[in-house]
Amino acid sequence: SEAASQTDGTSSHNVTQTHHVSAVKNREVNARVDGGATASSSRAWRAALGVVAACLAGVAFAILIVGVRKTAREKTAPEAIVFFINLMGVAFLGPWAMMRLGLDGMMAVSPRDYGVMLAIGTFNLFGFLFVTKGLQRTTVVRVNVITNALTTALSVLAGIVIFLEPTNRELVVGIVLILIGMLLISINDPSTERLSAEQEHISP
Repeated sequence: SEAASQTDGTSSHNVTQTHHVSAVKNREVNARVDGGATASSSRAWRAALGVVAACLAGVAFAILIVGVRKTAREKTAPEAIVFFINLMGVAFLGPWAMMRLGLDGMMAVSPRDYGVMLAIGTFNLFGFLFVTKGLQRTTVVRVNVITNALTTALSVLAGIVIFLEPTNRELVVGIVLILIGMLLISINDPSTERLSAEQEHISP
């Protein structure tokens, strides 16, 4: 009888311990599931915000291009247009960056990154200058389509070559179609002749 009681007690203890271990494991599994769901939801929100930001950037650049085109039709020099556009960027983004990052945060950049940013800024400056010059000589549609097509194709190519991003047949076909569309847009447009007549008074 005493042995049976000990056996029952041991069995009950083992069952209780088993239930406790199972409960702990279930809590761990639920925590992992909840954590995974939270992380997935966070990634989805970040992706959605990225898409919204890209759309707003497209709207902002469209307004910029139209504004530059309107100004370039006058006698304003392209160099002056580019100067004031970049000046506005410094005037607005400079104080905001200082308030957000502080001087230490602004200076916490490696010499290599300084060199890269200076090179990027130089290319950005010439890019704006060439776009402004193009908007003086041809239509907004043509300049915008050609610029965006080349930007997309060259950015994809850089991602593949420099960052070793994956590629596939659909991506290659898309780039080829972009280049074909750019060539079609570049074919002589009757509106170009009208624009050339309007721009005869603008010095080169």
